[in-house]
Amino acid sequence: MQFPDLDTDVKKSSAPFKRRVQVLIVGLGPAGTACGMGLAKSGLEVLAIDRAHFPRDKICGDALTGDALRFLRENNIPSRIIQRSVSETRKPSYAELTPTLAEASGYSLEGTGLRTREASFHSIRRIDLDNWLVECCTRAGLPMEFGWQVQSLHRHSSSDPWCVSGTIRSREGQVQGKFEITAEVVVGCDGVSSVVQNLTREQHAARPIALASRRYSRRDEVDTPDVSLMDYQWPRNPSYAWRFSVNGGTNAGIYWCHHRDIPPLSGRDLLALTRQHAPRGDAIRTWGIPVLTDDPLPQSPLGILLTGDAASLVDPMIGHGIDRAIHSGELAGQILSKGFQTGCTVETITRTYENNLESRRVEWQRSFKEMDNMIGGIDRTVEQFVRGLLRSVMLPSTTQP
Repeated sequence: MQFPDLDTDVKKSSAPFKRRVQVLIVGLGPAGTACGMGLAKSGLEVLAIDRAHFPRDKICGDALTGDALRFLRENNIPSRIIQRSVSETRKPSYAELTPTLAEASGYSLEGTGLRTREASFHSIRRIDLDNWLVECCTRAGLPMEFGWQVQSLHRHSSSDPWCVSGTIRSREGQVQGKFEITAEVVVGCDGVSSVVQNLTREQHAARPIALASRRYSRRDEVDTPDVSLMDYQWPRNPSYAWRFSVNGGTNAGIYWCHHRDIPPLSGRDLLALTRQHAPRGDAIRTWGIPVLTDDPLPQSPLGILLTGDAASLVDPMIGHGIDRAIHSGELAGQILSKGFQTGCTVETITRTYENNLESRRVEWQRSFKEMDNMIGGIDRTVEQFVRGLLRSVMLPSTTQP
């Protein structure tokens, strides 16, 4: 489904398209659409824009977890665009396990891999996910514009609304006009290279960047297209190679972690590792992922809410980003809706969002630390696996009737 642009005749004129809103959402990926769906029926003046025309591809690992699955199911995502598959996790240390131990815990042992018996892994191509999310926003009545690229974002004083301007382009890339939007709050949902973040933060602290690659392959180009694999093949390094089953084939790539004393990886080496891992498929695409750190989330200027990758929320160990994007987008929508409806100031709305997001960051960081401590430079996965298994097997037998 392709989405028509609004006010086409206006945008082809030389005069810029002007509008004043309470909330401007920049970016219509998972974060922007989650925020937009929460605001569509709020009664607020809202506009959502994206520099791309949909459907469009987005580099991603395509895995769905936690909050993402919950949100999609609540919004009745069609099952035909979600792929379910068995999952397999490979670690060199799994060679110490025996088939009996693996089977007792519900897995099958495949060399150095533990494979689930049920299709519990969920994935979706981002082109399908993001297009469906925009369709949901359309049905909800959210005003949206496509091909709108932000180039300037400023205000005269901290008490003034934000003025956002930029260029409007057709699907073919031709300039059709310009826009000027005045907004009390701007929600930055525009990803890794967030224009909203770059144009509003006075000091740009260096953000840790993990590296990742992606290669799509057809089903006939891989040996086990119905198995989703995470291969931790580098000792004492949480980086991994993946190959996830998706509709029509697989999504394969490398996630090179930015953590501890792990040596950096060059772009050339990343491509070489990807070709080794996925010899056949389409062109390899790479990207940097801004990951969560130990530091508290920096404050943004009043009226600026950053979500998803724009807020560097990606798990530095696993690389999950879709669920964090949806969660932060939902949170922004809820706080904006309640805040404006109850007469809160922009300052209160901004700091309430940031405080809530910081609380979640602390929780996410705690989970990350637990995993980090488990690795701790020494792979204790098998030891913990066996201990947990023995407890589950022996406790029932020692319980007296």
